[in-house]
Amino acid sequence: MEGQDMDQPAEDVNSGDTPGDIVEDVQESVANDAVAGTNVSQNDISMGDAAGCPTELYNYCVKPVQVCGAWSELSKSITKGCKWSTDGSCILTSSDDNFLRLFNLPNCLFQLPQTLYDFTFQSSVLQCKESGLIYDYAWYPGMTSADPATCCFASTSAGNPIHLWDAYTGQLRCSYRPYNHLDEPVAAHSISFDASGEKLYCGFNKMIRVFDVASPGRSFDERPTNVKKMGQPGIISCFAFGPQGIYAAGSYCKTVAMYSESDGQLQFMLSGHQGGVTHLRFSPDGTRLYSGGRKDFEILCWDLRNLGKVLFCMKRTVTTHQRMYFDLSR
Repeated sequence: MEGQDMDQPAEDVNSGDTPGDIVEDVQESVANDAVAGTNVSQNDISMGDAAGCPTELYNYCVKPVQVCGAWSELSKSITKGCKWSTDGSCILTSSDDNFLRLFNLPNCLFQLPQTLYDFTFQSSVLQCKESGLIYDYAWYPGMTSADPATCCFASTSAGNPIHLWDAYTGQLRCSYRPYNHLDEPVAAHSISFDASGEKLYCGFNKMIRVFDVASPGRSFDERPTNVKKMGQPGIISCFAFGPQGIYAAGSYCKTVAMYSESDGQLQFMLSGHQGGVTHLRFSPDGTRLYSGGRKDFEILCWDLRNLGKVLFCMKRTVTTHQRMYFDLSR
């Protein structure tokens, strides 16, 4: 039934497990931030800047080596996505069996020298069950395995409020309950914490609702995105937060809109995707925004200092409506 709360704790198999080993000086490794107009050799790409940042050399002739994998738990279900924890120690996945599973990074990757040719089969250390189809999930941005209080993630699913889960125990910490103008409970289609972790942004049809993370329940701020056919139409499908007090919201109506964090006022809108926008990322300096859509073969890069046209695009293969993620290096 719509609005039914999942207040039951997760299965006992979760007790005692931790979201990643507590490791000092863990360095994250993510995909590269593509740079337009850079002259590169055939085999490698060197990245750096004039500010004295260390130059990284990437050799694309060397094939990546798979060091771990998980199949046994997912043999009868379809994995819908995965997200690294903020500290890079574990991965959270969702699947069509309505489970969120947490996998630790193998211990061998934290040891030097690394033996990368010893394949490791992984099993989840934690499982959280939702009663409906999982729409979206998000890690708390301040998460670190050394502090259990910060180890949590939020999820939204069909017919349920937004749940905040403990990543150590799998217990449900609290729920955030969105209601529509008819006082009916509604499920969020997308969720994201802001950069500070103090607010939880939730996407709905022509509406963004903002919860205070410290105040669970049904208290929230409503920010309509389309009023009298003016503004951003459609279901708000994804968020990204920039360093200048603004955030971007993608819509299944193929648009990206920029809003002010303080009052939610629309700043400008961008269009150019062939499908509904499903993922957004700001560059580390906040001057560029990357966007990707469903059944859209291009990741578009927008220069926020010059909004006249797309800065450049990167090709990829996306043949279905599945949400396809991407990430950027620091």
